Amino acid sequence: MRSVERSLTTVQRFDQPGDRHRAEDPARTAHLALSLITVWSIRTGRRLRAAPISDLTSAELEAFWADPLMDDEPP
Repeated sequence: MRSVERSLTTVQRFDQPGDRHRAEDPARTAHLALSLITVWSIRTGRRLRAAPISDLTSAELEAFWADPLMDDEPP
């Protein structure tokens, strides 16, 4: 659970008003998201179901992005 809390904190940190790294161009944001998802899929062997990202459940997203190396508890 702590890895999820860390991830949420990171997302919130990058979503501050005036953040110079914030992408204003939706196409650029979509390209970045596709790149990150592709790299993570290759590294972990995990796949998201073929649906718009907004249709995925929080459980699906957590299972996809979870990093077992970030867990405090042994597997």
